[in-house]
Amino acid sequence: MNLFGSKNTITVEIKVMGFLGGEYLSVVTEAAIPEGSGVKRLLKELVDLKRLGKSAYNALKSLKPPITVMINGESPKNGKSAILNQGDSVSVFTPISGG
Repeated sequence: MNLFGSKNTITVEIKVMGFLGGEYLSVVTEAAIPEGSGVKRLLKELVDLKRLGKSAYNALKSLKPPITVMINGESPKNGKSAILNQGDSVSVFTPISGG
């Protein structure tokens, strides 16, 4: 059993990009999370690993528009509550505009 209370963990890649909490954030990393976890748990793990600040996490945790979540390059069919699998690539981003 591990720290998560689960016997197994999976490793997923995550990319977080966009303006959050008044600053531009770009994080590309891998994280180990318990089997059966979703995107919200993955974001929380980034805070625990000190790869994502609490203010950015608070801005992202609702996962409501305009925040976009993609899993393996596609919008998850069962929404942002989709369960992640070993080797998944997750992208979380906000709209970026400029001229």
